[in-house]
Amino acid sequence: MSNYYLLLFSLLGGALAFLSPVQLQGANSAPISSYRSPHGPDNSSATIRELRKAATSGDAWAMVRLGSCYYIGDGVQQDYAEAVRWFRTAAEKGNAPAQWALGLCLHRGQGVAKDDNKAIYWYRRSADQGYVEAEFALGVSYDLGWGVPKDRKESIRWYRLAAEHGYAAAQFAMALVYEDLGDLPQYKEEAARWYRLAAEQGYVAAQFNLAVCYELGSGVPKNYAEAVRWYSLAANQGDAEAQYQVGLCYYKGIGAPKRYTEAVQWYLRAAKQGYVVAQFDLAVCYEEGIGAPKNYTEATRWYRLAAEQGYIAAQFNLAICYEVGNGVPKDYIEAARWYRLAAEQGDAEAQYQIGLCYRKGIGVNQSDTEAVRWYLSSASQGYTEAQVALGRCYVEGIGVIRSYEKAASWFLSAAERGDASAQFNLGYLYHKGLGVATNQEKAIYWLKKARNGGNQKARDLLRRIR
Repeated sequence: MSNYYLLLFSLLGGALAFLSPVQLQGANSAPISSYRSPHGPDNSSATIRELRKAATSGDAWAMVRLGSCYYIGDGVQQDYAEAVRWFRTAAEKGNAPAQWALGLCLHRGQGVAKDDNKAIYWYRRSADQGYVEAEFALGVSYDLGWGVPKDRKESIRWYRLAAEHGYAAAQFAMALVYEDLGDLPQYKEEAARWYRLAAEQGYVAAQFNLAVCYELGSGVPKNYAEAVRWYSLAANQGDAEAQYQVGLCYYKGIGAPKRYTEAVQWYLRAAKQGYVVAQFDLAVCYEEGIGAPKNYTEATRWYRLAAEQGYIAAQFNLAICYEVGNGVPKDYIEAARWYRLAAEQGDAEAQYQIGLCYRKGIGVNQSDTEAVRWYLSSASQGYTEAQVALGRCYVEGIGVIRSYEKAASWFLSAAERGDASAQFNLGYLYHKGLGVATNQEKAIYWLKKARNGGNQKARDLLRRIR
């Protein structure tokens, strides 16, 4: 599910930028279409003059519209202080949208000193007139403790009021309220119901979450086709995560026909917006020629974009590209750099690879001590190749003091995970009594496992033992 508070901050923070004449009309307001530019939201100088004349004459709705023009820089140079001046004048005349807008400016400290207490005062005056944006703002304020003590009960009361008045963001907030109550079926059903009400108004986050409900069968019967439908509606509004999910559905054939070309198109749309998982999956498609012609240059480009965002799998794959020269000139130094970045984030395979780089002096200055350090980090996470490599270091005294006991311990860990070379090494140690008590029965046991795993050395040693 989408991040609750991030959405609330985004909505409240950007609300004034979406002020329009339609939003600014209340049930009792006079139409202000005469102040609206016929070409859309951009106001001409003539329109601004008309608004200013009407506002100066005391028309509260013209004041609000003029204030919003100054706030977003529509037809005039952006000027928060001037916006606040007009919002305040209209607010003092009792105009509910102006009261809400003034409260928002006070909360954000735009054009006026930040003052959450005064913001609450104006939100409340606006909400008392039934202005849904103010009702929702009060819900957020009580939820987060903006200008009032945190009060979840009061927050929900205002959310519900705004939601019942049809405000999509409040309906979405109510859905999240029920999500937070627990896993009882009735809570999940109520959450899905509120998501649907908001989603049907085109609220993107609600469309996405409703799709998740259908995908998981949470509050509604599981229905992959419906999930794809709602993901698609959010995706077509530009939501990158939804675009990726639609692509994934086409890729896997879940709720939609399996069509790799469609998947790639949706991955591309999400990737262009910087959605990191889409960038990675798109790179894989280009590298393997899935849904698009094989193109190592494009694969590397998308791996790099994802890697630069810190995506571990992309960093690792980009390192491989540099190591083998796929889509980029072969460059061991760059390969080692990307392996290290992934390793430093805890990726066990990358830790093993950078350990190999240090052991062999490829792309970095040779250092057995550094090799062992990275092998240990990887081995401690259960990565078998690192466990085997670390065991060999202890056998040979490479980067560490020789210790057959520690070698046997690491070989055992890898052997129990089915690694044939570790099974051979462990069998050999039991055969020779190195680090463990001599035990031919255990030696034969592990050597047979290694032989069955295709290890030729185990096959040869078994012949000699017998």
